[in-house]
Amino acid sequence: MKESRKAKRQKIEAMKKLLASARSSNYVSNQFDLNSILGLNATLNNFIHSISFKQFDAKEIKKAKFDLNQYRNHILDILPEDCTIQFDGISSLIPDNKLDRTFRFITLIYMWHYGEIILTQIDNLIKVERI
Repeated sequence: MKESRKAKRQKIEAMKKLLASARSSNYVSNQFDLNSILGLNATLNNFIHSISFKQFDAKEIKKAKFDLNQYRNHILDILPEDCTIQFDGISSLIPDNKLDRTFRFITLIYMWHYGEIILTQIDNLIKVERI
C-alpha cells in the first residue's frame, strides 16, 4: 500500500514537472505609442466622444419580465417540425426589439441545450431547426 502511494506521488510530481516545462514564456508587451501614427489619437478621441449612450431605464427592464415558457411556446407555435427558419423570422413578443431579441436568443439556447432545436450559424444568419 505504501509503495502504491509513493508511486502515485512520484507520477504526480513527474506530471507537474512535465507541465511546468511545457509552459510558454512570460508575455512581454512592446508598448505602442499612439502618437507615432499621425492623427490616430485625435481620431480615436473624436470617435469616443461621438458615441451617445442611451440613459439606462431600470423601470423599462422591470416592466418586461422574461418568461422562458412563453417564448418557448411562441417559438414552437411558429416553427413546425422538421422546418428551418431564420432567427430574425421569429416575431417579437414585447415592443422593445433589443430586449425581445435577447429574450428570444436566451430561449433558443435553452431549447438547443434540451435538444428541441438545432442552431446553425451561416455568416451573420442564425438558422433555427425544430427536431
